[in-house]
Amino acid sequence: MYAAVPTVATEAAPVRPLTSVARTYCRLSYGSPPRKHIERLDADGEAVDIELGTFLDNTRRRADELTPERHAELDRIGMDW
Repeated sequence: MYAAVPTVATEAAPVRPLTSVARTYCRLSYGSPPRKHIERLDADGEAVDIELGTFLDNTRRRADELTPERHAELDRIGMDW
């Protein structure tokens, strides 16, 4: 179904939205939260808020500008295009 969700502590900040997307997909079984949805992640014991709805909306709007690698990462976790 969905890929294993990596830990946030081992990721660089630009990758954290991908973890947030994967966790939200696993928890909610869908990938279209409202634009104002904020997902809270724990990174090295520190709470990090990811504006997940904004990230997903912007990613969908700019899909044609994504690198093939980034597109593949999003496909792997089940991105709803």
